[in-house]
Amino acid sequence: MRSNRYTMPIWTNFSVFHDSSEHTVDVYVDGKNIYNKFFSPGIKHSVKIDEVFDFQSSDHKEIMIHWQGNHETQNKYLLLDKWVINNQQLSAYKCMYLPDENEYIRNIKQNGTPEEKQILRRQILFSGNRFGWFGKIIWNFVLGNTLEVKKTLLANTPKQLIGEKHHPIFIDEEEAKLFDRVKKKY
Repeated sequence: MRSNRYTMPIWTNFSVFHDSSEHTVDVYVDGKNIYNKFFSPGIKHSVKIDEVFDFQSSDHKEIMIHWQGNHETQNKYLLLDKWVINNQQLSAYKCMYLPDENEYIRNIKQNGTPEEKQILRRQILFSGNRFGWFGKIIWNFVLGNTLEVKKTLLANTPKQLIGEKHHPIFIDEEEAKLFDRVKKKY
């Protein structure tokens, strides 16, 4: 009989806005699409995801928001606070931001001065919780009990070799650090 010990609550709140065109948001948890919606232009849309998800095993896990649209403009954003998994937070600052290469980014990469390239790099690496380009926003974390998390983090995997950091999310929320624990907002 299969155990449900990896079935956990996940939730987040975020808002999206685009001033002149339709856009779409897809949310994937561990490769499975849990949210997909088209949004109208000119309206700030609030999104609340409150699900129970079966991760099925302990290991490296991923949450990805894929924000897409047809028309680039300066007046658009995706504003996110955090993800909460089993009452433990994954901060917006712990994500990897992969913006789609648009004309602005391509122009700076090809023709920009070293200072412009440095500014672009900082905008991508340190985006905070406000994302202004279409693309992917990815959180990597390790799920399991204390022993499973340590075993996964110590494993000599390619992700560890390149220095990719993974935040631990514990099955028993009491094992998490006190400052990582979050009570659910309604």
